[in-house]
Amino acid sequence: MNRKKQVGDKMKRKQEKPAYDRIAAGERLRCRRLELGWSRELVAERLGVVNKYYADIERGTCGMSVETLINLSRLYGVSLDTLIYGEKEKQSPVSQGEQLMRGLDRMPQVVQDYCLRMLWLFADGLRAAQEEAAAECETVPETVKSSSDSEKDSGSEA
Repeated sequence: MNRKKQVGDKMKRKQEKPAYDRIAAGERLRCRRLELGWSRELVAERLGVVNKYYADIERGTCGMSVETLINLSRLYGVSLDTLIYGEKEKQSPVSQGEQLMRGLDRMPQVVQDYCLRMLWLFADGLRAAQEEAAAECETVPETVKSSSDSEKDSGSEA
């Protein structure tokens, strides 16, 4: 009976997720930060933690709170499973708007502000162009009508 229990326990352990490896998780965080071209100082600032603490997380010399883990997941745009276990994320269809918002969220605040100003300027320009086009469309029938009337008038007099 003990033998069956031992075999069953081994089977359960094989099916479970691997244990949390702080060093590997720290390396994944460091790689993601470098992919984005961010400094440690920037990440620590965005997380609201001390730079040394974040450096220790990346080195794997200390663990992190659940809150810090969740904030890192949001900041880097990766799942908790990816951060903790290194599992590849399943790609799900994401709208262009969602991709844009995720991309903006990963940028420093000054860059976010600049991008939003540019989007507002673009939207204002687009709105003005649409209003101008609508105004032209309202006047086009009159112009076309008057020029076609004048052609008819000149043709009938001949």
